[in-house]
Amino acid sequence: MLALGGDHAISIGTIPGAAETVGENLGVIWIDAHADIHTAQSSSSGNVHGMGVAAILGFGDAQLADQRATKVKTELFLYMGLKDLDQPEIDTIRREKIAAVTMFDVLEHGFGIITKAAEELRQKTEKVWVSLDLDSIDESVAPASPMATSGGLTYREVSHLLNYIGKRFEVVGMDVVELVPEKDREGKTAALAFELIAAGFGSRHNWYSEYMGQYGFPQGQ
Repeated sequence: MLALGGDHAISIGTIPGAAETVGENLGVIWIDAHADIHTAQSSSSGNVHGMGVAAILGFGDAQLADQRATKVKTELFLYMGLKDLDQPEIDTIRREKIAAVTMFDVLEHGFGIITKAAEELRQKTEKVWVSLDLDSIDESVAPASPMATSGGLTYREVSHLLNYIGKRFEVVGMDVVELVPEKDREGKTAALAFELIAAGFGSRHNWYSEYMGQYGFPQGQ
């Protein structure tokens, strides 16, 4: 399943829906510059798109965290690419012992920290939902995000990350959110989104596959 946003609040419906089908052992890889783990009490802005993870894990506002829905276990949740965090979110992540790879971790340890965290999740479950916020990617690569900033994942990092996930996990679905077409430059962000979606589902759609397609080679190889 593929869900296109909108903002990241769509995951409040997509991920519990997937968990209802797959079961309580669904893993989630949340790729985002922001943790989105505020509650109505901790949020200074009141933006619902900053409360999605809290709802998915079951400790968010009761109006958002449907008590009938299947929740994702905190030990099966993995953050990738965190960069801009509020102190209440940091406190919650530490208290709940949620696995997280920040951009500082990537800078300090390299791409290996990403694969290590992914493999630790894979030891617990192979079925995952990937939730990709395009603001996790550096604005030089993905300018169309409404909250695009510098210092995010590079093209090399994010493309290898999605390729790795697509090859190592059974991806049951994916969210791709926060693309504003009016902000895009020559379709740059949209083209990247297509590439990352294909990679996440274990396929390929990039300049090389298109080039090889001209010569009759399957584009998905």
